[in-house]
Amino acid sequence: MSATFRVHQSFVLSARSLYVFAGQVVQGDVRPGMKIRIAISEGLEMEMPVEGVEALRQDGGELVALTVALEDPDDADFLQQLDVVGESLVVSDGA
Repeated sequence: MSATFRVHQSFVLSARSLYVFAGQVVQGDVRPGMKIRIAISEGLEMEMPVEGVEALRQDGGELVALTVALEDPDDADFLQQLDVVGESLVVSDGA
């Protein structure tokens, strides 16, 4: 099973050692344990397990927040450099 997730914003929650992809599930359902796939370059992608799926309330509405555990603080810098805001990411259960 897979889903499509449109990223509206991304940020670090350093106090919880999490990276957050906030946006909308465009197609399918997303659950903890599924994997977010991000293209790094042509023909090269990485997968990260979804730690949690939470509601993110903001002025004017609500977004879905997919959280990913950060094992190293440098991981957050790397993810921010990928700049996936505005992209649609595939989230799959690996099946």
